[in-house]
Amino acid sequence: MESWTSSYWQENSKVCMDEFKKDDSWEKVPLINTTPHHLLKDGQLVRFRGMIQDMYNPVYYLATYEVLDTTTNQKIVRSGKYKDSLQCAEHEKVLFESDLTVNQERRPVYCISVPAVNDWAKCKKTDPRPDQIQGPRCAAGGVKRNVEDTNDTPDESPKVGSNEEQSKRLCSSRSETAVVGGTGMAMDTSSVEQTMDLNLPIPDSQAEACLINFYDVEEGQLQINAVIEVAGFLSYDVALVTSAVDGLDEPLPPPSLVPRLHAVAQRPVHFSNPLLTSQITVDEVVANVPRLRDELKLVLTQLLLGDALAADYLICHLISRIYLRQDMLVLGKFSLNLSNIPDRSTAADYTFRLYQLLQTLLSKSHYLPITLDNMNNINMIPKKNYETNRLESGLLQLSDKTHLVIDETMLEPGQLNDRGVRNCRALGSVISNQRLEYDFQFYPVEFNTDIPVLILSEGKSMLPSDCHLPLEVDAACLATVRETFAAATHYLREPLLSQLRVYLSLVSTADYDLTPEVQQIVQEDFVKMRQEQAKTSAQDLHSLLVLAKLLSLSQGARCLTKECWEMARQMESKRKARIR
Repeated sequence: MESWTSSYWQENSKVCMDEFKKDDSWEKVPLINTTPHHLLKDGQLVRFRGMIQDMYNPVYYLATYEVLDTTTNQKIVRSGKYKDSLQCAEHEKVLFESDLTVNQERRPVYCISVPAVNDWAKCKKTDPRPDQIQGPRCAAGGVKRNVEDTNDTPDESPKVGSNEEQSKRLCSSRSETAVVGGTGMAMDTSSVEQTMDLNLPIPDSQAEACLINFYDVEEGQLQINAVIEVAGFLSYDVALVTSAVDGLDEPLPPPSLVPRLHAVAQRPVHFSNPLLTSQITVDEVVANVPRLRDELKLVLTQLLLGDALAADYLICHLISRIYLRQDMLVLGKFSLNLSNIPDRSTAADYTFRLYQLLQTLLSKSHYLPITLDNMNNINMIPKKNYETNRLESGLLQLSDKTHLVIDETMLEPGQLNDRGVRNCRALGSVISNQRLEYDFQFYPVEFNTDIPVLILSEGKSMLPSDCHLPLEVDAACLATVRETFAAATHYLREPLLSQLRVYLSLVSTADYDLTPEVQQIVQEDFVKMRQEQAKTSAQDLHSLLVLAKLLSLSQGARCLTKECWEMARQMESKRKARIR
């Protein structure tokens, strides 16, 4: 696979695709996310793993074109597929009017590193030996296609610009020189890096971006915010270094910073947990689900200041995911508001310490302190910029199963401005309906989300939630908060730590069923609940069923048992008693 070229792929596409269907074939292809750019070559088969941040309109390219050699009058037919430029020497001329010159469409897509991936789950960059360092080699004789002839440079291409202060890339740590061609001529990209914005929802100094051209994709096959892994041929075309977005003065980020990739194969990425590649680890976890749940509950009980009921609810929240959308009904979401959180004068930094422990267990998460300054200044809602023809990212443009931990304990009195009000509405929509309206200026466009939200607050949150539980704080635990967190960190060591990470990733994906016998029990109990409390609604039953399902899955059960149903009812009874 290392020796494959775009020409070889076109001639042997079926053989190559069969090779990609093998389990270990993808791992043989260098990953842009972990490989320094100066080790990659023009035309090399590579792969990129990331989230689709923006999708542009299809553009035309010359799939085949005829070239005339002006010195010999010989005509040659060449392929323009998987390339950014036409291969045309000084003594050659492209015959655009030839019958053998064929236009086709491809779909440019802008991908970024998956936002909010925690350090332990990130792909680590390789540390090359000195003898491995080399510059990207560009094909000789490449010329940029004329925009008027081919319309091959889309208006929608990403460019150097701004995306609010929170999404600026911290590029000062990277200083890279792109070597162009075989002449040794170098281009210093450090000045470009300092002002370049990769359009990230959450700042990340290690993030990568990639402009990917897809060929022959079906409508709906690519979705905004989907996490994918793409294999394709890399383009380090020297002509792209100075090319500008059509109609704008600013140049595109050079390929040394935002590589161009021509896709030949892709696959969805369902998990960001790298531990799931080890089958032995997965098998061990599946066989020990009840024990691992007990271990996790023990740790969370201590972190939640001795509250075992809160630990049970938190486990259910951590494994929750949407399993069905039907009209306005979203089944499976389980946002949780834990109130009665100690204030800063009682337990300094308690909420952040709790998040840090959760961060070691979750593959994707983000901590959002709700302050007046944050709400009024952070851009949470993605917005279409028609001047640059790109979708400017917002903090809530996250991939599925990215846990959002909202800290309301830092909120102080003050006035929300217009942006702050819109941010609050956006958070409420994500929590209540798992939908977010992107701002396309003239009209909103609604996108589905699957973002589990945990809200930590002193009183009941101002934001909605599926479940509100006031903590019952043990005074002894509150007096030893620092020691408790230190002990929990020490307790979460290998191999237990890896097993819990796999446990939280896997248990929510297991098949689940509701047997007719248990359905009958649920119906009878619901009738009794309505008789005892007239305000009991169908939504209350749905919430109880979701809780019972999460309890069952957390214990490794594939169907709802009578015991889990009773446990869910008891938990809800205790929770409502605390609220009353």
